[in-house]
Parts: sequence; C-alpha cells; structure tokens
Amino acid sequence: MGRRKGLTGSSPSYTTVRNEALKSGQPFVDSSFPADATSVYVRGQGPQLEWRRPSELCSQPQLFADSNVRSYVCHSRPANAWFVTVCTVLTHDQELLAKVFPDAKKQGWHAGSEKHPGVFRFRFWLLGSWIEVLVDDQLPVVDGTLYGCRSQIASEFWAPLLEKAYAKFLGCYELLEACSLSDALVDMTGAAAEHLELAVGGYARDSTLQEQLFSNMLTVLDNSCQAVVCCAISVARASR
Repeated sequence: MGRRKGLTGSSPSYTTVRNEALKSGQPFVDSSFPADATSVYVRGQGPQLEWRRPSELCSQPQLFADSNVRSYVCHSRPANAWFVTVCTVLTHDQELLAKVFPDAKKQGWHAGSEKHPGVFRFRFWLLGSWIEVLVDDQLPVVDGTLYGCRSQIASEFWAPLLEKAYAKFLGCYELLEACSLSDALVDMTGAAAEHLELAVGGYARDSTLQEQLFSNMLTVLDNSCQAVVCCAISVARASR
C-alpha cells in the first residue's frame, strides 16, 4: 500500500544528516518528503496547510512530557483514530518503542545544548527487515492546530513526528486513512496480526465462542509469548 515515497535508493544516515545540520546552523529540510501538498494528499492537491517546527509552536518543545513515557495522544481525524491506539501500545512496551523510535530521548530538545538539527529517525518493518526513515520536524498545521495527531500536552511532539514518519513510509498523510490498526502493528512490530470482527463473528451471542476467544487471549498473553492485544470501536465523528 502507498507510494513508499523517498524510501528507494541509498539515503544518508541519521548521524550524517544531524552533523551537517549542526555544522551549517540550519535545521534539516527533507527534500524527499517536502513540506507541501504532495506529502499530504494522494493527488498532491488539497486544502492549503501551513508547516511549523515544534520550536515555532511552543517555547520549550519536548518529545515526552512524562519521564515514564505515557501516552497523552488524541487525533482530530476520525478515520485515523487507530493511530492513538498504536501510540498507547508503544508507550506500554518500552522495548517495542525502542525498535520504532531508537534512542528517542537522545534525539529530543535539551535545555542548554546546541541548536536542534531538526531531524528525527524512526524504523518500520518492511519485507523482513527494519528500515530507517528520516524526517525533518516541519509539521502540518491547520488554523494553529496540528493537522493529524497531537498530544494533550502542547509541548509534547513524539507522536506527531512518528505519524509524519509513518506517513512518509506509506507515501503521504492521506494514505493513513486507508491504513488500519492491524496494518500499523505489523509495520511497527514485525509480527503477524490477526483481525477479528466481534460484531459479525457471532461472539456477541455464542458463549462457546466467547470462552474460546478468552482462552486464546490468555494463551498469547502468557509470559512465554510476546504479543499485543488491542480492541477498538468504529468512530464516525471526532466528538465521539
């Protein structure tokens, strides 16, 4: 799925990009995923957006507002509400978060340090291996509010940056609407996913099926297994 924009061919390493930005004194600008409509819309056209770096949105940006790395993420687009669940999964599994967002805390803004280079690195699972995706920290904004997901804490930016990297991985932001929770969990764990529709699978009325499902869940959640179990409901309006 998606155009996999900017993921083909050889790309400079995070260290190279970071050092070049610090040396020049100018924050990184990702030409392979530019701050324009082509990175947002499948057809490259749509309502005009502004792009802002975190340092332009608040005085003291940070990746994580809580030292315990909790999720305070919400989303303004109902079709992409599954992304909030993905963020919750990652913050509840530090080992998994470290795979997707390596050396996360070292990449952030630090008081008293040199100017931030404006580049972040993430990793996603593709065709049997983890691939690195670099993005600059220019984020799409509509009427002063982040276009996609955002933290309930205005100075926290790890989730919008992750969403931008995943949008680049897929091809553009609009392709997130064609994605699902199970798709994203595969891309962010490297594991297989099983999707169950409880409403159409007979689970609501069949006690035998309910017991079997509960038993299967206990098995995969056993300490000997590494598994993630999520549940979600369909949301038609952001207010719900």
